[in-house]
Amino acid sequence: MSFADHIRRLPKPYDAERGREAADLLGLSGDMRDLISGTAGSSPFLEGLVHREADWLRDVISSDPGTSFDALLSEVSGFQDDNLGVDLRRSKGRVALLIALADLGGLWSLEQVTNALTSFADAAVDRSLKAAVSVEIRRGKLPWKTADDLEYAAGLAVIAMGKMGAGELNYSS
Repeated sequence: MSFADHIRRLPKPYDAERGREAADLLGLSGDMRDLISGTAGSSPFLEGLVHREADWLRDVISSDPGTSFDALLSEVSGFQDDNLGVDLRRSKGRVALLIALADLGGLWSLEQVTNALTSFADAAVDRSLKAAVSVEIRRGKLPWKTADDLEYAAGLAVIAMGKMGAGELNYSS
């Protein structure tokens, strides 16, 4: 099923012209056009993401949103240390856009939205911790630890409390 098959509500754009431009860029029609228009026409941040990620977004909206999110999430563990910051920023934008569209279009419940935001944050923290530990192992700062210990971050852990620990991160967390 495609993204459009799940739409249950449509946001109204604050700036209709800006929303129309974003929807025109993607060449959309019907409810998907209205969803993109309402989203981009109400959020300059999301509008910018629509423009930057237009090619990626065309593929995503033809797929199931849950499948697309799972693919984004699985990519994180494969990011290389030398390009980690760039890769995480790109993924964070894509995740924000995907989740916002699923949220605003009524595809996902509040629980699904906060769980997705938390799941991405968890994956990003895990990958970042392993990258930092990898540097320290190579520097010889973690005695008796080798690259084989990276799977478990050489025994180091990050403990999430509050919203993240409860799986309730929101957009501004």
